[in-house]
Amino acid sequence: MVEITTTKHISTPLFCVHRTTTLSGLDIVRRHGIPVTAPHRTVIDLCAVVPPRLVEESLDILLVRGQTEVDFLWRQLNRIGSVGRCGTARLR
Repeated sequence: MVEITTTKHISTPLFCVHRTTTLSGLDIVRRHGIPVTAPHRTVIDLCAVVPPRLVEESLDILLVRGQTEVDFLWRQLNRIGSVGRCGTARLR
């Protein structure tokens, strides 16, 4: 199933929709012209919906490929990962 993250209220059986109020321009990149979440945002969002082992594997891949850096991820986690946000405590 395709999952999307948006700031808008969308309801559709075609996608699993995650609504957020913290999606900034820093969190969005384009791949083949399609806006998608940036690697750091994807890892932070994954924490809420997949087992910790999958988050760890995903983060390892992003770090090896140079798609994010630990210091940058920490800064973004501090910006996005508020108290009560699912999964962010696990990532910390």
